Amino acid sequence: MNGDQASVVRYAKSLGQYLFERGYWDACFDLLSGAIHAAQSLHDEDSELSLRLLRGELTREQANYLIAAEDLDICVAAAERMNGVYAARAIRELGELRRVRREYSEALRLHKESLDLSISNMDLAGQARSLHDCGLVERILGDFDSAKRSFSASLELSGQLGAQAQQAYSRLELGIVARTNGEYADAGRLLAMALEFFLSNYDLRGQSYAHRELGELALERGDYEQAVIEHSESLRLRNILGDRRGEAIS
Repeated sequence: MNGDQASVVRYAKSLGQYLFERGYWDACFDLLSGAIHAAQSLHDEDSELSLRLLRGELTREQANYLIAAEDLDICVAAAERMNGVYAARAIRELGELRRVRREYSEALRLHKESLDLSISNMDLAGQARSLHDCGLVERILGDFDSAKRSFSASLELSGQLGAQAQQAYSRLELGIVARTNGEYADAGRLLAMALEFFLSNYDLRGQSYAHRELGELALERGDYEQAVIEHSESLRLRNILGDRRGEAIS
């Protein structure tokens, strides 16, 4: 029996991230939930915490905030017993939960704390993620200059690491900032580059974001027919993902 449970945990740890990134969110949730229960039965706290961290990220995207908060609170409470990279990621995910719940000041504080931890741990990938996260909240708060600096720093660091997915998401956000500043040509170029990556890597979540922002760009340019096409495609993808929050936006 323990062998079967251990297999479930190993399977979830190897496949969970893939299912999440490729948009199989319901299957990912079921797999992670079963594996968390199995890890608890095995008294394998490290595996349980890593699986909870991924499920917290997934359920945040699904707008299942109660489960997300439960998982992430457990992860943050355990962070002091874990390595610094895990602690930074747990704080980062809690910051993202605060952001989607519109607690922007707290979200920015948590993302800066995560960034500081990543710097102290010399975790360059973590730094790139947290710079991006800080930029996202700064953009929402209307501090576009700071947002652009954060996204540009994330883009540069991701390029050094060869982290193409992070580069694509930072280009997407730089495209939004450019659109907000009326720099429509730059916005279109950046958003198109991001979408090209998301399409080639079957990143449905990234595709849905890019089509949404291309729709907003078309709207500002007065191309209403194209705006409907882009927003409709974003909605279709979000229906496939089960992204309830995204569906409402689209």
